[in-house]
Amino acid sequence: MPAALAFDLNEQPNPQNAQDAQNAQAAERQQSLHGNIIQESLSSTFAPDNLNLIIKSCDQADDADLLFQKNSIKRGLSYIEREQKKALNAAYAADRNPAYRFTTLKHFGYMLRASQDFYSNSNYVELQVERLTNKFGNNNFDPYTIDLVDWNHVGTSQNSALSEAGKLKNNARQGQETIGQSTYYKTARELALRETARQWDVFSTLIKSRYPSRAQFIITALKEASVPEQEAEFF
Repeated sequence: MPAALAFDLNEQPNPQNAQDAQNAQAAERQQSLHGNIIQESLSSTFAPDNLNLIIKSCDQADDADLLFQKNSIKRGLSYIEREQKKALNAAYAADRNPAYRFTTLKHFGYMLRASQDFYSNSNYVELQVERLTNKFGNNNFDPYTIDLVDWNHVGTSQNSALSEAGKLKNNARQGQETIGQSTYYKTARELALRETARQWDVFSTLIKSRYPSRAQFIITALKEASVPEQEAEFF
């Protein structure tokens, strides 16, 4: 069993000179790494204002720093389930009411934060690397082909080895440890990118199941219709 490595989605490569450092800091001020992942994954799906609301919500998610860390696998799963339900409940009027549209996208952003952080805060990547190494040999596989987690099995006996990585390190050297032509950091980021796209696909499917007669109107409104600058007070 490999020891869990502490790698953080917020870890960035070390700049080579002062100018690189200034550019990196300026880019970070403009958008977080979580925001960059959402931008890369969903920019062709959502209008800019709607996407920015998702990103802002993701960055401001309640208890985000505690998700999938020490003794919190179940807490992280509960968080994702709770935020998904809140988003789905609000979606019933998202096609007709901008306030409900805002609330839906807000909770969807919260959910994305937890689902992205799973890959950097747990030992999921290490376990997959161990499995593929045992099957194909050391560095004889592409880490970018690691499957996304099966959320139905997280926290069950089928994933009893899954655990929290423990204390995060903002500049974790372990995150730069190589896996073939990649690193733990890059692999976790790629999984978070794919997970973000999957979460929208899953959420769209849930909308179609819950609100079949109006699903297309709701989905289109969430992607394209205007959203207010702040949430209505009654929410």
